Amino acid sequence: MHLLGMTLSQMEIDWAFSVLRSDMEEESCVDNMRIASADDPVEVSAYEAIRDDGCCGTYDRRLVHPETGKVILVGCNYGH
Repeated sequence: MHLLGMTLSQMEIDWAFSVLRSDMEEESCVDNMRIASADDPVEVSAYEAIRDDGCCGTYDRRLVHPETGKVILVGCNYGH
């Protein structure tokens, strides 16, 4: 798991990963789980590099936290 979201609260991280886990529950092979604040260009760049370094399929979502309004990128690589 790649926690790039240093500007995200633990509440925001937990919520975003719960959405990702729910989205990917049917997949048997998931790796390169990643998260970043969409407002931080350094985090976004690192997020994209991690995504591009993975294999097989990619899954990415842009979420808006329901309480804080923070825009969060969350994703993973999946399949083999």
